[in-house]
Amino acid sequence: MQKLIGKSSYKRDTCRACGSSNLDLVFYHEATPLGEEYISEKKTQEHYPVDVFICNNCNLLQLREVVNPEILYKDYFYVTSLSLGLVKHFEDYAESLLKKIPIPENSLIVDIGSNDGVLLKAFKEKNMKILGVDPATEIARKATEQGLETIPDFFTPKLALEIKEKYGQAKIITANNVLANVDNLKEIIEAVKILMAPDGVFIVEAASSLDIIQNTIIDNIYHEHLSYFSAKSFQNFFNLYDLELIDIERTHMKGGSLRAFAQFKQGPYKKSTSVNELIVLEESMGLYDKNRILFKNFNKRVADERERLIRILSKLKSQGKTIAGFGASVGATVILYNLGIGEFIDFIFDDYKPKQFLFSPGFNIPTFPSEKIYTDKPDYIVNLAWRYAEPIIKKHQKFIENGGKFITPFSRIGE
Repeated sequence: MQKLIGKSSYKRDTCRACGSSNLDLVFYHEATPLGEEYISEKKTQEHYPVDVFICNNCNLLQLREVVNPEILYKDYFYVTSLSLGLVKHFEDYAESLLKKIPIPENSLIVDIGSNDGVLLKAFKEKNMKILGVDPATEIARKATEQGLETIPDFFTPKLALEIKEKYGQAKIITANNVLANVDNLKEIIEAVKILMAPDGVFIVEAASSLDIIQNTIIDNIYHEHLSYFSAKSFQNFFNLYDLELIDIERTHMKGGSLRAFAQFKQGPYKKSTSVNELIVLEESMGLYDKNRILFKNFNKRVADERERLIRILSKLKSQGKTIAGFGASVGATVILYNLGIGEFIDFIFDDYKPKQFLFSPGFNIPTFPSEKIYTDKPDYIVNLAWRYAEPIIKKHQKFIENGGKFITPFSRIGE
């Protein structure tokens, strides 16, 4: 059930996994513009709520506000291959996956939300037949031109039938940082069930709700990320659709992610002990405690850090200091709004060329190449990409040698 707010978004009344209306608000986040909406000229942008709820029935952590996916993804320009560490991550991913699921050469592997085809390329090099599906039209076109065939569309039951008729059934279907971005989970799972071979495996990688809370990864909570999974919520979700969670791994990606493996019930693979072990850990950490102490502590850490940074930056501004930010990402938008520091930042540096010489979402802060650190010479740089503070600071030791200082949220790195 959905309440239309306008053409650009709507608000759910029920859990997107199980349909329950028994949802509790656990995080309040500032309403923000779309985090990736860096613009070529200053303007006012629409803000959308980013409140986070937990379903008391199936334990899924989720946003209720849903931005129209056509707005979010059709002109999407985030490219996996340019992101720090992701190429190596997906090369290792492909190798470990094929060791765990030993399928014959030339088996069909379909990657949903394949972006520029980094994972597809790794599978292709292992002599697999590959196909990508991604709604970002331009990115899909470029991937296809590079020999990584990609269908520029959303993955639906209709498309799954077309793929099945043309290419056959898939032995492996992957969805990395995709399932968490989909509001209509029933539609995508029905599509998977159409396309997947009877002995096939569906692998999902998504942000871990436990890691987000434990490590205060607030910059992973934004409009594209509609759901935040745990082992228990994955198990409950797959059970609803006659699938079985057979294995789950914790990975370090994006501050902490889960890689879940599902097959048809009574499929060929034995259920790993990892599933129950992680559920026991989640329960012991208080993830499902009705008192919500874990969530309350998270909110307190965010509030305390907001107060600390505002106090520091207010003092520096009163002294006439120039303050820049480093990192023009979607996460930077979250940090600027939720830690209350957007008004203190004069400009933002980033190495990613598509984000340079633009203005940040909402605050309209100009963005520049990192070389300008040494010509503009700010007094301080706030690490908006705070989880990558160490390599950023290491790369810019000259800035420190010239008298500059870094300030890193949730850390004393560089201070």
